[in-house]
Amino acid sequence: MEAHPFMNTTDSTTGHKLRPALKHLENIGPHPIRKMYMSDESQRAPASQPEVTHLLYLSAQILSLYFTAKHPKTARVSSVDLKELDFRDGVIRHETCNDPVQMEKLAEPWIAQYVHVGKGPFKSEFTQLYGCHMQMNWVNYGSSTHVMGPIPAGCLCFGLPVAMPHPVRFSLQAFKADELLVMSAGQEVDMIVRDHFSMLVVAFELNWIERMLQALLGEPVYRRHRNYRLQLGGQQSGLDLAGGIVHHIMRVMKEPSLLQTAGFSMSLERYASENLLLSVSTELRRENRTHKRQVAKAAREFICNHYDELFSIADLCEALGCTERTLHAGFVEYYNTTPKQYLKRIRYMEARRRLLRIEPHQRIFDVALACGLHHEGRFAREYYRLFGEMPAQTCGRRQHDQQTDSAGSKGLSDA
Repeated sequence: MEAHPFMNTTDSTTGHKLRPALKHLENIGPHPIRKMYMSDESQRAPASQPEVTHLLYLSAQILSLYFTAKHPKTARVSSVDLKELDFRDGVIRHETCNDPVQMEKLAEPWIAQYVHVGKGPFKSEFTQLYGCHMQMNWVNYGSSTHVMGPIPAGCLCFGLPVAMPHPVRFSLQAFKADELLVMSAGQEVDMIVRDHFSMLVVAFELNWIERMLQALLGEPVYRRHRNYRLQLGGQQSGLDLAGGIVHHIMRVMKEPSLLQTAGFSMSLERYASENLLLSVSTELRRENRTHKRQVAKAAREFICNHYDELFSIADLCEALGCTERTLHAGFVEYYNTTPKQYLKRIRYMEARRRLLRIEPHQRIFDVALACGLHHEGRFAREYYRLFGEMPAQTCGRRQHDQQTDSAGSKGLSDA
Protein backbone atom coordinates (compact mmCIF):
# COMPACT_ATOMS: atom_id res chain seq x y z
CA MET A 1 0.00 0.00 0.00
CA GLU A 2 1.41 3.41 -0.95
CA ALA A 3 1.64 6.15 1.64
CA HIS A 4 -1.25 8.58 1.39
CA PRO A 5 -2.53 11.42 3.53
CA PHE A 6 -6.00 10.08 4.15
CA MET A 7 -6.35 6.42 4.98
CA ASN A 8 -9.51 4.52 4.11
CA THR A 9 -10.83 3.47 7.51
CA THR A 10 -12.62 0.49 5.98
CA ASP A 11 -9.37 -0.99 4.64
CA SER A 12 -8.79 -4.50 5.94
CA THR A 13 -5.28 -3.62 7.04
CA THR A 14 -6.31 -0.99 9.59
CA GLY A 15 -6.55 -1.18 13.37
CA HIS A 16 -9.24 -3.84 13.73
CA LYS A 17 -6.74 -6.56 12.66
CA LEU A 18 -4.14 -5.69 15.27
CA ARG A 19 -3.20 -8.52 17.56
CA PRO A 20 -5.40 -9.27 20.57
CA ALA A 21 -2.44 -8.75 22.90
CA LEU A 22 -2.52 -5.05 21.96
CA LYS A 23 -6.26 -4.50 22.01
CA HIS A 24 -6.13 -3.02 25.50
CA LEU A 25 -4.28 -0.04 24.05
CA GLU A 26 -7.43 1.14 22.29
CA ASN A 27 -8.83 2.18 25.66
CA ILE A 28 -5.70 3.93 26.90
CA GLY A 29 -6.16 7.66 26.89
CA PRO A 30 -3.54 10.33 26.34
CA HIS A 31 -0.61 10.20 28.71
CA PRO A 32 -1.71 12.21 31.77
CA ILE A 33 1.49 14.25 32.00
CA ARG A 34 0.87 16.10 28.74
CA LYS A 35 -2.84 15.51 28.23
CA MET A 36 -3.41 19.20 27.62
CA TYR A 37 -1.68 19.01 24.25
CA MET A 38 -3.76 16.23 22.77
CA SER A 39 -7.23 16.70 24.22
CA ASP A 40 -10.10 17.99 22.12
CA GLU A 41 -9.84 21.65 21.16
CA SER A 42 -12.75 22.58 23.39
CA GLN A 43 -11.08 21.01 26.43
CA ARG A 44 -7.48 22.01 25.77
CA ALA A 45 -5.96 23.96 28.62
CA PRO A 46 -3.14 26.19 27.36
CA ALA A 47 0.15 25.65 29.12
CA SER A 48 1.59 28.63 30.88
CA GLN A 49 4.79 30.09 29.46
CA PRO A 50 6.83 29.28 32.61
CA GLU A 51 5.66 25.66 32.47
CA VAL A 52 6.56 25.28 28.79
CA THR A 53 9.94 26.93 29.32
CA HIS A 54 10.65 24.65 32.28
CA LEU A 55 9.70 21.53 30.35
CA LEU A 56 11.83 22.44 27.36
CA TYR A 57 14.79 23.38 29.52
CA LEU A 58 14.45 20.10 31.43
CA SER A 59 14.35 18.21 28.14
CA ALA A 60 17.49 19.98 26.98
CA GLN A 61 19.29 19.16 30.22
CA ILE A 62 18.28 15.51 29.94
CA LEU A 63 19.63 15.19 26.41
CA SER A 64 22.80 17.07 27.31
CA LEU A 65 23.27 14.83 30.33
CA TYR A 66 22.79 11.62 28.40
CA PHE A 67 24.93 12.50 25.39
CA THR A 68 27.92 13.22 27.62
CA ALA A 69 27.71 10.06 29.75
CA LYS A 70 30.92 8.82 31.38
CA HIS A 71 32.72 5.74 30.08
CA PRO A 72 30.13 4.80 27.42
CA LYS A 73 30.44 1.43 25.81
CA THR A 74 31.45 1.43 22.18
CA ALA A 75 28.67 1.18 19.64
CA ARG A 76 29.02 -0.35 16.26
CA VAL A 77 28.65 2.44 13.72
CA SER A 78 27.61 1.49 10.22
CA SER A 79 29.99 1.97 7.31
CA VAL A 80 27.24 1.93 4.67
CA ASP A 81 25.94 5.05 2.98
CA LEU A 82 22.99 6.09 5.09
CA LYS A 83 19.80 7.42 3.58
CA GLU A 84 18.10 10.48 4.97
CA LEU A 85 14.91 9.78 6.86
CA ASP A 86 12.08 11.66 5.19
CA PHE A 87 9.47 13.58 7.15
CA ARG A 88 6.19 13.88 5.26
CA ASP A 89 3.74 15.83 7.35
CA GLY A 90 0.20 14.51 7.41
CA VAL A 91 0.86 10.95 6.15
CA ILE A 92 -0.10 7.67 7.79
CA ARG A 93 0.27 4.19 6.35
CA HIS A 94 -0.18 0.64 7.57
CA GLU A 95 1.55 -2.40 6.06
CA THR A 96 1.23 -6.14 6.64
CA CYS A 97 4.19 -8.29 5.58
CA ASN A 98 4.37 -12.05 5.07
CA ASP A 99 7.92 -11.98 3.71
CA PRO A 100 11.02 -10.46 5.39
CA VAL A 101 12.34 -9.24 2.03
CA GLN A 102 9.04 -7.47 1.42
CA MET A 103 9.35 -5.81 4.82
CA GLU A 104 12.88 -4.64 4.03
CA LYS A 105 11.59 -2.99 0.87
CA LEU A 106 8.64 -1.35 2.59
CA ALA A 107 10.82 -0.09 5.45
CA GLU A 108 12.97 2.10 3.17
CA PRO A 109 14.70 4.52 3.65
CA TRP A 110 15.51 2.45 6.75
CA ILE A 111 18.31 0.07 5.67
CA ALA A 112 17.02 -2.88 7.64
CA GLN A 113 17.56 -6.61 7.38
CA TYR A 114 15.00 -9.02 8.80
CA VAL A 115 15.99 -12.66 9.30
CA HIS A 116 13.15 -15.01 10.17
CA VAL A 117 14.38 -17.26 13.00
CA GLY A 118 11.01 -18.62 14.16
CA LYS A 119 9.39 -21.96 13.43
CA GLY A 120 6.13 -20.72 11.96
CA PRO A 121 5.53 -18.46 8.96
CA PHE A 122 6.91 -14.92 8.97
CA LYS A 123 4.36 -12.29 9.88
CA SER A 124 4.84 -8.65 10.70
CA GLU A 125 2.98 -5.37 10.43
CA PHE A 126 3.83 -1.76 11.03
CA THR A 127 2.13 1.61 11.10
CA GLN A 128 3.95 4.83 10.27
CA LEU A 129 2.72 8.30 11.17
CA TYR A 130 4.63 11.31 9.88
CA GLY A 131 4.91 14.81 11.31
CA CYS A 132 6.94 17.85 10.30
CA HIS A 133 9.98 16.75 12.33
CA MET A 134 9.01 13.28 13.50
CA GLN A 135 8.24 9.79 12.29
CA MET A 136 6.38 7.33 14.53
CA ASN A 137 6.78 3.63 13.77
CA TRP A 138 4.62 1.09 15.57
CA VAL A 139 5.98 -2.36 14.66
CA ASN A 140 4.34 -5.68 15.57
CA TYR A 141 6.27 -8.92 15.06
CA GLY A 142 4.18 -12.07 14.71
CA SER A 143 7.17 -14.40 14.65
CA SER A 144 10.72 -14.56 15.99
CA THR A 145 12.93 -12.25 13.94
CA HIS A 146 16.50 -11.01 13.96
CA VAL A 147 16.42 -7.28 13.14
CA MET A 148 19.60 -5.57 11.96
CA GLY A 149 20.60 -2.31 10.32
CA PRO A 150 21.76 1.26 10.93
CA ILE A 151 19.72 4.21 12.09
CA PRO A 152 19.04 6.51 9.08
CA ALA A 153 20.94 9.74 8.61
CA GLY A 154 19.76 12.98 10.14
CA CYS A 155 17.70 11.64 13.01
CA LEU A 156 17.67 10.67 16.66
CA CYS A 157 15.58 7.61 17.54
CA PHE A 158 13.83 6.51 20.70
CA GLY A 159 12.59 2.94 21.01
CA LEU A 160 10.47 1.34 23.71
CA PRO A 161 8.44 -1.85 23.98
CA VAL A 162 4.66 -1.78 23.77
CA ALA A 163 4.15 -5.50 24.40
CA MET A 164 6.84 -8.03 25.36
CA PRO A 165 5.33 -11.44 26.14
CA HIS A 166 8.71 -13.15 25.63
CA PRO A 167 12.33 -12.13 26.34
CA VAL A 168 14.00 -9.88 23.78
CA ARG A 169 17.72 -9.33 23.26
CA PHE A 170 19.31 -6.11 22.08
CA SER A 171 23.04 -6.16 21.24
CA LEU A 172 23.16 -9.65 22.79
CA GLN A 173 21.89 -8.37 26.14
CA ALA A 174 18.42 -8.69 27.63
CA PHE A 175 16.18 -5.77 26.72
CA LYS A 176 13.98 -4.91 29.68
CA ALA A 177 10.45 -3.59 29.62
CA ASP A 178 11.46 -0.54 31.67
CA GLU A 179 14.24 0.52 29.30
CA LEU A 180 14.21 3.15 26.58
CA LEU A 181 16.60 2.80 23.64
CA VAL A 182 18.25 5.93 22.26
CA MET A 183 20.22 5.72 19.02
CA SER A 184 21.58 8.21 16.51
CA ALA A 185 22.45 8.12 12.82
CA GLY A 186 24.69 5.24 11.81
CA GLN A 187 24.43 3.24 15.00
CA GLU A 188 23.58 -0.38 14.40
CA VAL A 189 20.39 -2.05 15.57
CA ASP A 190 20.95 -5.70 16.49
CA MET A 191 17.81 -7.11 18.07
CA ILE A 192 16.34 -10.58 18.37
CA VAL A 193 12.60 -10.42 18.99
CA ARG A 194 10.13 -13.18 19.80
CA ASP A 195 6.53 -13.84 18.78
CA HIS A 196 4.05 -11.01 19.33
CA PHE A 197 6.66 -8.46 20.36
CA SER A 198 5.47 -4.92 19.72
CA MET A 199 7.72 -1.88 19.68
CA LEU A 200 7.34 1.85 19.22
CA VAL A 201 10.17 3.70 17.44
CA VAL A 202 9.97 7.49 17.33
CA ALA A 203 12.52 9.24 15.10
CA PHE A 204 13.05 13.00 15.42
CA GLU A 205 14.80 15.17 12.87
CA LEU A 206 18.23 15.80 14.36
CA ASN A 207 18.59 19.39 13.15
CA TRP A 208 15.25 20.24 14.76
CA ILE A 209 16.34 18.90 18.14
CA GLU A 210 19.76 20.54 17.88
CA ARG A 211 18.24 23.94 17.07
CA MET A 212 15.88 23.68 20.01
CA LEU A 213 18.61 22.67 22.43
CA GLN A 214 21.05 25.30 21.20
CA ALA A 215 18.42 27.99 21.59
CA LEU A 216 17.71 26.85 25.14
CA LEU A 217 21.24 26.27 26.40
CA GLY A 218 23.19 28.67 24.21
CA GLU A 219 25.53 25.98 22.88
CA PRO A 220 25.32 22.71 20.95
CA VAL A 221 24.88 19.78 23.29
CA TYR A 222 24.43 16.92 20.86
CA ARG A 223 27.18 14.34 20.96
CA ARG A 224 27.34 10.92 19.36
CA HIS A 225 26.44 8.69 22.26
CA ARG A 226 27.47 5.06 22.52
CA ASN A 227 25.35 3.78 25.35
CA TYR A 228 21.99 2.75 23.99
CA ARG A 229 19.80 2.56 27.07
CA LEU A 230 18.01 4.86 29.45
CA GLN A 231 16.11 3.67 32.49
CA LEU A 232 12.43 4.45 32.78
CA GLY A 233 10.71 4.97 36.10
CA GLY A 234 9.44 1.38 36.08
CA GLN A 235 7.74 -1.03 33.72
CA GLN A 236 4.34 0.59 34.14
CA SER A 237 5.83 3.96 33.27
CA GLY A 238 7.08 2.54 29.98
CA LEU A 239 3.76 0.87 29.19
CA ASP A 240 1.85 4.05 29.99
CA LEU A 241 4.15 6.07 27.78
CA ALA A 242 3.99 3.64 24.87
CA GLY A 243 0.25 3.22 25.32
CA GLY A 244 -0.32 6.96 25.23
CA ILE A 245 1.57 7.38 21.97
CA VAL A 246 0.01 4.28 20.38
CA HIS A 247 -3.40 5.59 21.40
CA HIS A 248 -2.87 8.62 19.17
CA ILE A 249 -1.61 6.52 16.28
CA MET A 250 -4.77 4.40 16.49
CA ARG A 251 -6.84 7.54 16.83
CA VAL A 252 -5.46 8.82 13.51
CA MET A 253 -5.97 5.42 11.90
CA LYS A 254 -9.66 5.62 12.81
CA GLU A 255 -9.97 9.35 12.05
CA PRO A 256 -7.54 10.26 9.23
CA SER A 257 -9.20 13.66 8.94
CA LEU A 258 -7.32 14.65 12.10
CA LEU A 259 -4.29 15.10 9.87
CA GLN A 260 -6.06 18.05 8.28
CA THR A 261 -6.49 19.77 11.64
CA ALA A 262 -4.26 22.83 11.93
CA GLY A 263 -1.42 22.27 14.36
CA PHE A 264 -2.19 18.58 14.91
CA SER A 265 1.24 17.36 13.80
CA MET A 266 3.01 19.95 15.93
CA SER A 267 0.92 18.96 18.95
CA LEU A 268 1.69 15.30 18.35
CA GLU A 269 5.42 16.01 18.03
CA ARG A 270 5.36 18.03 21.21
CA TYR A 271 3.42 15.36 23.04
CA ALA A 272 5.79 12.57 21.98
CA SER A 273 9.05 14.46 22.57
CA GLU A 274 8.11 15.86 25.97
CA ASN A 275 6.68 12.59 27.26
CA LEU A 276 9.70 10.59 26.12
CA LEU A 277 12.01 12.99 27.91
CA LEU A 278 9.90 13.57 31.00
CA SER A 279 9.38 9.85 31.51
CA VAL A 280 13.10 9.35 32.05
CA SER A 281 13.82 12.63 33.82
CA THR A 282 13.57 11.37 37.41
CA GLU A 283 15.83 8.38 36.85
CA LEU A 284 18.27 10.44 34.84
CA ARG A 285 18.56 13.05 37.53
CA ARG A 286 19.27 10.26 40.02
CA GLU A 287 21.83 8.72 37.67
CA ASN A 288 23.32 12.15 37.02
CA ARG A 289 23.83 12.80 40.74
CA THR A 290 25.66 9.48 41.07
CA HIS A 291 27.68 10.15 37.94
CA LYS A 292 28.67 13.65 39.06
CA ARG A 293 29.70 12.35 42.46
CA GLN A 294 31.86 9.66 40.84
CA VAL A 295 33.44 12.18 38.48
CA ALA A 296 34.14 14.65 41.30
CA LYS A 297 35.69 11.95 43.48
CA ALA A 298 37.84 10.61 40.64
CA ALA A 299 38.97 14.13 39.74
CA ARG A 300 39.92 14.87 43.33
CA GLU A 301 41.98 11.67 43.53
CA PHE A 302 43.69 12.52 40.25
CA ILE A 303 44.52 16.04 41.46
CA CYS A 304 45.91 14.78 44.76
CA ASN A 305 48.10 12.21 43.00
CA HIS A 306 49.29 14.41 40.12
CA TYR A 307 49.36 17.96 41.51
CA ASP A 308 53.11 18.18 40.80
CA GLU A 309 52.53 17.60 37.07
CA LEU A 310 51.55 20.14 34.44
CA PHE A 311 48.04 19.47 33.14
CA SER A 312 45.00 21.49 32.16
CA ILE A 313 41.36 20.96 33.08
CA ALA A 314 40.85 19.68 29.54
CA ASP A 315 43.58 17.09 30.17
CA LEU A 316 41.85 16.10 33.40
CA CYS A 317 38.52 15.64 31.60
CA GLU A 318 40.18 13.53 28.93
CA ALA A 319 41.78 11.34 31.58
CA LEU A 320 38.42 10.84 33.31
CA GLY A 321 36.33 10.50 30.15
CA CYS A 322 33.93 13.30 31.05
CA THR A 323 33.04 16.80 29.86
CA GLU A 324 34.19 20.02 31.49
CA ARG A 325 30.53 20.82 32.20
CA THR A 326 30.04 17.58 34.14
CA LEU A 327 33.33 17.94 36.00
CA HIS A 328 32.62 21.54 36.96
CA ALA A 329 29.06 20.78 38.09
CA GLY A 330 30.16 17.81 40.20
CA PHE A 331 33.00 19.66 41.87
CA VAL A 332 30.92 22.70 42.72
CA GLU A 333 28.14 20.49 44.11
CA TYR A 334 30.32 18.21 46.24
CA TYR A 335 33.40 20.31 47.07
CA ASN A 336 31.95 23.82 46.85
CA THR A 337 34.70 25.00 44.51
CA THR A 338 35.89 24.53 40.95
CA PRO A 339 38.46 21.90 39.91
CA LYS A 340 40.90 24.65 38.94
CA GLN A 341 40.66 26.33 42.33
CA TYR A 342 40.90 22.98 44.12
CA LEU A 343 44.07 22.09 42.19
CA LYS A 344 45.61 25.46 43.04
CA ARG A 345 44.83 25.07 46.73
CA ILE A 346 46.32 21.57 46.82
CA ARG A 347 49.50 22.83 45.19
CA TYR A 348 49.90 25.78 47.55
CA MET A 349 49.11 23.72 50.64
CA GLU A 350 51.73 21.18 49.66
CA ALA A 351 54.21 23.99 49.01
CA ARG A 352 53.54 25.35 52.49
CA ARG A 353 54.09 21.91 54.05
CA ARG A 354 57.42 21.62 52.26
CA LEU A 355 58.50 25.16 53.15
CA LEU A 356 57.84 24.35 56.80
CA ARG A 357 60.34 21.49 56.41
CA ILE A 358 62.75 23.24 54.06
CA GLU A 359 66.47 22.59 54.41
CA PRO A 360 69.02 25.44 54.31
CA HIS A 361 70.41 24.36 50.92
CA GLN A 362 66.99 24.36 49.22
CA ARG A 363 65.64 27.28 47.17
CA ILE A 364 62.08 28.47 47.75
CA PHE A 365 61.21 28.46 44.06
CA ASP A 366 62.53 24.91 43.67
CA VAL A 367 59.90 23.90 46.22
CA ALA A 368 57.26 25.75 44.21
CA LEU A 369 58.33 24.03 40.99
CA ALA A 370 58.14 20.64 42.70
CA CYS A 371 54.50 21.41 43.54
CA GLY A 372 53.52 22.36 39.98
CA LEU A 373 53.79 26.15 40.53
CA HIS A 374 55.89 27.63 37.74
CA HIS A 375 55.51 31.42 38.04
CA GLU A 376 57.83 32.80 40.72
CA GLY A 377 56.28 36.25 41.18
CA ARG A 378 52.73 34.94 41.09
CA PHE A 379 53.66 32.21 43.55
CA ALA A 380 54.82 34.72 46.18
CA ARG A 381 51.74 36.96 45.77
CA GLU A 382 49.24 34.11 45.89
CA TYR A 383 51.06 32.47 48.81
CA TYR A 384 50.79 35.70 50.79
CA ARG A 385 47.08 36.01 49.92
CA LEU A 386 46.37 32.47 51.11
CA PHE A 387 48.53 32.28 54.23
CA GLY A 388 49.14 35.89 55.29
CA GLU A 389 52.90 35.71 55.00
CA MET A 390 55.55 35.52 52.31
CA PRO A 391 57.25 32.21 51.52
CA ALA A 392 60.52 33.54 52.97
CA GLN A 393 58.76 34.23 56.26
CA THR A 394 57.62 30.63 56.42
CA CYS A 395 61.19 29.50 55.80
CA GLY A 396 62.45 31.98 58.42
CA ARG A 397 60.03 30.52 60.94
CA ARG A 398 61.40 27.07 60.11
CA GLN A 399 64.97 28.28 60.74
CA HIS A 400 63.88 30.05 63.93
CA ASP A 401 62.22 26.87 65.18
CA GLN A 402 65.39 24.90 64.40
CA GLN A 403 67.52 27.42 66.31
CA THR A 404 65.11 27.35 69.24
CA ASP A 405 65.16 23.57 69.31
CA SER A 406 68.96 23.61 69.12
CA ALA A 407 69.25 26.12 71.95
CA GLY A 408 66.84 24.13 74.07
CA SER A 409 68.79 20.96 73.51
CA LYS A 410 72.05 22.73 74.42
CA GLY A 411 70.51 24.10 77.60
CA LEU A 412 69.40 20.68 78.67
CA SER A 413 72.84 19.22 78.02
CA ASP A 414 74.52 21.99 80.04
CA ALA A 415 72.21 21.30 82.91
